[in-house]
Amino acid sequence: MTTEMDEEEDGQDQFGFKREKSECKLLQSQIAIMQDIFEQLDKYNDGILRRSQFVMAMRTDERIVDFIDVDAVKVPYSQRILTLDEVFVEVEKDEMYETAGLGKQAGHINHKEFITWREFMTYFNDYREIEDRNKKAKEIQKTR
Repeated sequence: MTTEMDEEEDGQDQFGFKREKSECKLLQSQIAIMQDIFEQLDKYNDGILRRSQFVMAMRTDERIVDFIDVDAVKVPYSQRILTLDEVFVEVEKDEMYETAGLGKQAGHINHKEFITWREFMTYFNDYREIEDRNKKAKEIQKTR
């Protein structure tokens, strides 16, 4: 008997239809370099970094610069392929959208100020969430 979690991991919904997932196009060696940078920045070993600090370190590291323009992820349900640099832009957008959504509300926390390694890898393994966020942001802009 399969659980909802198993079906979700297989990409199937409750009706048995498969959901196309994004496809990471990076080499394992390239992912290892990015993980090495993440671990070097994680001086408290808590697995959490400031999003802006992490992206800046990635963009300025010589090893990453060598492959920043390679195909990084195939977007599901389309022929579109994002480069690593375009993925970095999406990582930055998440924090900007969260900040814009909060405005100057007192006592509210920007949860997207920080990023974990697992969350970073979802940009390559489940791009659907990013597409959903972009659609919501466009809808909000239309109402303003």
